[in-house]
Amino acid sequence: MFVYYCKIIYMKRIAVVCIFLCFCISLFAKSSNQMLKEWNALSEDEKWLCLLTEPFFCAKGMSLTTVNPEPGGGKKQSKDFLEKDWKLHSKKDILNLIERYENGKWSGKNWGLEYAIDSFKKYPEASIDKIATTECMEIYQVVNLCFYAENKEKLGSHLTLALDAGRILSVIRWGVAVGWFTESEAVSVAKPLMTQLLNAYDSWEDYAVHFAIGWHFYAYTCGYYPSSYKEDIWKLAKKYSSSDIPDDHVVSHNIKFPAKNRNNNLKLTYADAEYTPSEEAEKWYLLRRALRYSPGTWAYSESSKYYDIVAEKENVPAVALLKVLGRDYSNNNAYSMLKKLKEWNSLSEYEKWFCLLAAPMREDGVTALNLGFDVSAGTRILENSFKVFSREELLNLIEEYRTNAFVALYDELKKKLNQNPKTTIDQIAAKECLADHWITKLYFVSETQDILDENGLIAYDYCFILNVLGLGVSSGWLSEKEALSLAEPFINELINAYDSWEDYAVHFVLGKVFSEMASPVDADDCKSTLSTYLKRVKKYDLEIPEDKKGKIFTLHDIKFPGKNRNSNRILTYEDAVYNPSENAKNWMFIRKYISDKYKTYSWYDYNNMLEFLKKNKRIPAAVYTRAILQSNELMSDFDDFAEKKKNIKAYMTLFKKYLKIWDEANSIFEKIKTESIDLKNSCYNDFYEMYGFVAYNAKDIKKMNFAISFLNEDELSEDADAQPLYCIYYTYKARDYVSSGNYTNAVKTAEKALTCLERCILLEVDFSLYDLDGYEEELKKMIEDYK
Repeated sequence: MFVYYCKIIYMKRIAVVCIFLCFCISLFAKSSNQMLKEWNALSEDEKWLCLLTEPFFCAKGMSLTTVNPEPGGGKKQSKDFLEKDWKLHSKKDILNLIERYENGKWSGKNWGLEYAIDSFKKYPEASIDKIATTECMEIYQVVNLCFYAENKEKLGSHLTLALDAGRILSVIRWGVAVGWFTESEAVSVAKPLMTQLLNAYDSWEDYAVHFAIGWHFYAYTCGYYPSSYKEDIWKLAKKYSSSDIPDDHVVSHNIKFPAKNRNNNLKLTYADAEYTPSEEAEKWYLLRRALRYSPGTWAYSESSKYYDIVAEKENVPAVALLKVLGRDYSNNNAYSMLKKLKEWNSLSEYEKWFCLLAAPMREDGVTALNLGFDVSAGTRILENSFKVFSREELLNLIEEYRTNAFVALYDELKKKLNQNPKTTIDQIAAKECLADHWITKLYFVSETQDILDENGLIAYDYCFILNVLGLGVSSGWLSEKEALSLAEPFINELINAYDSWEDYAVHFVLGKVFSEMASPVDADDCKSTLSTYLKRVKKYDLEIPEDKKGKIFTLHDIKFPGKNRNSNRILTYEDAVYNPSENAKNWMFIRKYISDKYKTYSWYDYNNMLEFLKKNKRIPAAVYTRAILQSNELMSDFDDFAEKKKNIKAYMTLFKKYLKIWDEANSIFEKIKTESIDLKNSCYNDFYEMYGFVAYNAKDIKKMNFAISFLNEDELSEDADAQPLYCIYYTYKARDYVSSGNYTNAVKTAEKALTCLERCILLEVDFSLYDLDGYEEELKKMIEDYK
């Protein structure tokens, strides 16, 4: 994904203007004497590390004479460059990047120029347009051809080595700034790259101009306007070729490169940095710029020229795609569309189905089983997003998701709704003590089941599984053959369940909305999700004219076998709509309001919500939410719970008022038949946890014990909110056992309390909400004394 890597190293034009300034650039704040002193303190290798990264660090205003580019403890710029621009998050990531570079597996190396070289060797007599047509090239690849054809003598066998290795050396120095490397480690890691550069070029001037040509090539291939810096940049560079430099300045002019292995490449001077594209090359550069900057914003003369070029080259596939898609070409990741066609045609039939069915979750990479991540990125996604740390856990996740994901949940809710057609959602919510998000899911099922039919959400669930399998390939835990084998039952079920790409895609986007019901959403969020994912799937659904077929990638004509459709409704893009009922919207609003910490809504919205809660006072979720809101209104006089230390009397009075609210709410919860409630039910547990917390703070231990009696400590062992309550509960019980002389039970109960306290620490409980000082010592002493 070439443009992806372009974005990673993107710099403002002013950075490019500054990129070739020498060591003593006046923009850097240090005095010449200070820089000279720092320079003389460096070892020989440290000097080379600083020198070879000078083009980057001059532009960024960072230190040129210390290995750490942000000396004095600063590291913000370096951290931003590593994490935001390069997507590197650890020392290991940098080492992996270096390894990929050295093994030729880094996509940023030489910017795809090898492909241009191979193409010229393959078609030595062919024109640029002929090569682009025969190889079905993308526009940036044609730009590479043009630039290489007109600069191959200057580039020589090193190509963009100066730029590539210089960038990675800069990454190593940023690693020092953020503390991932010591300076000595950085030099050791950088030494092979430094040696490669020192042996490749003849002088500072030769290296700097190669670096400059690399940046010039980058500007063209990414579609920037080189004219904005072309005229002045070499004047800035050339002025440092003068030997008339004061003695107290650090200069680059007299730097001697070993140059042992130059292989007779052309030695470049500042004059070689000039480049005036040919008329033919300029046409392709203009086409490339059109993908970054809309021709509609250009001057009339330039935009007119652009449309003339499109008309002239309409028989070249890349330009034909421009004509079909227009300006939306860039919005559709156009740089990869033709590549997709080529890759797609190289896949086996089963590989095509794998990629096709995984496509809705992918922003790109629809024509490869591997999601396109390198090993470290693929592994990191599995670890951070799915808590999967091994091949075995990956296989377990796939099996668990197959049997217990949104399909199963949707079917379960559908069964609840249809067991008794006369039962309303409110009645189900009241009887089963459903939390707000379960109620919104019930409304979704009720309002979409006629559309989704029996195939329901398998489009979403199985698409998810296929993408997890793709991550397994990316991480190296699965081979492509294994991934295909594991995917087979899911693929078979999907291709037999739907009628077309459109039918499958719409089922998927509705499933995506249902999956998001677990998060705080409102009607606008649902519309946004549908819009986002519809755009993603529609970009592969292009209706191509007959004369353009075979030149442009599309999934429009994909035919699903549909053997087992059982006469389910065939969906179209017009069906990809979810307009929640007013009741559903109200429940959505309640959940979002609570999650947003009440900050973003008007007084009018708030009062409408209160009225809705009052009307639904028989539904536990409404009663619980109303109790929370009433308590928060009382709490408005206290900034936080720490205020109790300042005014304990007012604090106690406040919580006694709280307790009356929760006592009243409890009357609704007591009416529920507790034997029918799953103890994992979030509304039920949340209510009694909060009730217990309020009773504890009101110093009503009897009511605290009463609230906790409705909970199950074993079921809530991973619930951070429950642990301090259970610790307090068991501590009080242990004290009672000691008072009555029942020391055996006292020890057992104290051990339980201590376990809960340890979980508090493990789960990072906010201890400021509880007064647990001295509990650990008391419990340990109790166990020691009476065991």
